[in-house]
Amino acid sequence: MSTTRKKTDASLAKAFEELEKIVAEFETGDIDLEKGIPRFKQGLELAAGLKKRLRELENEIEEIRSRSIEE
Repeated sequence: MSTTRKKTDASLAKAFEELEKIVAEFETGDIDLEKGIPRFKQGLELAAGLKKRLRELENEIEEIRSRSIEE
């Protein structure tokens, strides 16, 4: 695995962990209103980034599958 891919995987995992923390804060009610709005925005940004990256990975997997079928 390349260094770039390792960094991407690590950042993907880190973003997911941060999103989980934000969700937990809201689920437990451990967040006040003033901190809640920026954290909610951050959670939406993380979710959108994760969704985009997962789509990219799905496309990459499909390309690999297509190439292996053609060979």
